[in-house]
Amino acid sequence: MNSITNKAINHWRLKRRVAAVNRLLMGPVVFITTVSMVAGIQVTQLSVHYETMGFWDATKLTVMTIAQALGL
Repeated sequence: MNSITNKAINHWRLKRRVAAVNRLLMGPVVFITTVSMVAGIQVTQLSVHYETMGFWDATKLTVMTIAQALGL
């Protein structure tokens, strides 16, 4: 009976750790997706700039697009 309890406790701890890592990894993804939907920014459209332009030019354009969408 004691081993079943220990297995259950260990399983619960493992689930807690996995959930914490999942929140850590998925938090930024959910945040960016939500902001882009609210602001009306198409993330796929922004990624095209990184293929056609240099990194810094595309980053400047991305920041300007986000600032315009937020009304700054």
